[in-house]
Amino acid sequence: MKRLITAAHCIAAAQALSATTTAPVASRAAFAEWLVPLCPGLDGSRATLADDFVVTAARAYNADQVIYEIGNDALLSPVAAYADKDVGPPLRDIAQKAGPGFGVVAVAGLLAAEKIRGFRSRRGQGDAAAAAGIVVPSRWGPYARLLWDEPVSVEADEQLVDQAVALLLPILETTARRAWTAPDPEEEKPAFLSEKWAWQAMYEDGGSRSWSRGELTDLARGALGVAIASQRPPLAGDVWRITGQAVRSFNFRAEAGESAEPTALVPLVASDGDANAAFRAFTGRVPSGDVAPALVCVATRDISTGDAVVAPDPWS
Repeated sequence: MKRLITAAHCIAAAQALSATTTAPVASRAAFAEWLVPLCPGLDGSRATLADDFVVTAARAYNADQVIYEIGNDALLSPVAAYADKDVGPPLRDIAQKAGPGFGVVAVAGLLAAEKIRGFRSRRGQGDAAAAAGIVVPSRWGPYARLLWDEPVSVEADEQLVDQAVALLLPILETTARRAWTAPDPEEEKPAFLSEKWAWQAMYEDGGSRSWSRGELTDLARGALGVAIASQRPPLAGDVWRITGQAVRSFNFRAEAGESAEPTALVPLVASDGDANAAFRAFTGRVPSGDVAPALVCVATRDISTGDAVVAPDPWS
C-alpha cells in the first residue's frame, strides 16, 4: 500500500533553488554565502551568484565552455548524516545492519535534526543526551533551511515509511533533548545587511524549542518526504563519488576518504526561461591531488559578459 506523505514546510531541491523562490532574504543570502566556496568559478572569477539565485556571466563564453562547477562536497549525502555528531553514530550503527537503501532515511534523519536544532550544530559535546556542547552554525544549515521552506507531497510505501519513522524517532528524541539543553549563541548586533546580519537573521526564530513525541513523529515523516523528493541520481555512472566527507570510524566508510552513493541532494542553481546553459556530468581529466566536481555548468550557446546564465534542472 502506498500513502501520500505531505511534508509541511519542505521543498524539492529544484524548486527550492529556482530564481523565483519565496525563501526569506536572509535565508537566500546565507545559502549564497555557503554555496559559492563549494562551486569553483561562482566567486566572480567566471560567474557571480546573487542573493536572488540569478547567476551572471563574468565574461563571455562560447558554446561548450564550462562556466562553473558544483563541487562534490556540496552534495548532501548519507555521508553527511553519518558524520553528524547528534544523529551520525546511531545512524551508522543502523546502516551497517540495514544494507542498501538506508541512505535516504539517513539523510531524512539529518534534515529532521537540522530543524530540531534550529539549523545550528554543537561542538565539544559528549555522547550523553544532556551533553549539549557549544552552539555553532551548522555545516548544512543554509541548504537545509531552504529545503524546509515550502510544502511537497510524495508517494511512498506506507509500511516502509512507518519502519523508517520508528528507526528515527529515538534518535530525534535524543537530539531534541540535547538541543533543549544547549545554550543560545551569544552574538553582538551586526551591521544591517552585512553577511553576519544575514546569518543571525536566519536564526531569529529563537532558541531550540521542546518537541513532543507526536511532533517528532510528524517531523520524521516530513523529513522523509523532503529527502525522497529531493534525492537525485548521478547524471553519469551509477554512484556519486563523495570525497572529503568520509566518516573516520572503525570499519565504516574510511576507505581512502571516499564514499560511493547512488543518490544525493544536489544544490543546483536552476532557473526557468530561455536556456543558454546546461548541467552535465564532469568528463574531463582531474589534476593530481584534485577532486572531480559533481557537475559542471556548460554554455549551450554564446553568452555575453553580464548575461544571466539560465540552466534548467536536468532531472525535471
